[in-house]
Amino acid sequence: MDEQKIKKVLALVNTGKPYDDVAPDVTAVRNWALDLCRQYNFEYYQTGRANLATLRIRHRLTGSRSCPTSTLNLAATFS
Repeated sequence: MDEQKIKKVLALVNTGKPYDDVAPDVTAVRNWALDLCRQYNFEYYQTGRANLATLRIRHRLTGSRSCPTSTLNLAATFS
């Protein structure tokens, strides 16, 4: 996923103003976030260990270290 696209969507969503949540960029970031969380959760539940590489991706982009449970929150705030 393109880092600039993620940051653009984060900026849009974090304004607090209404936005088109099915816009192509928002949908792409949401789908990417869902895949990332699913991969993280699958690996965690299979091995009992956190995949630090996955958490580093999120931290680098957003400053958050935890894996969110909501994709809308992930697209919006990653927390």
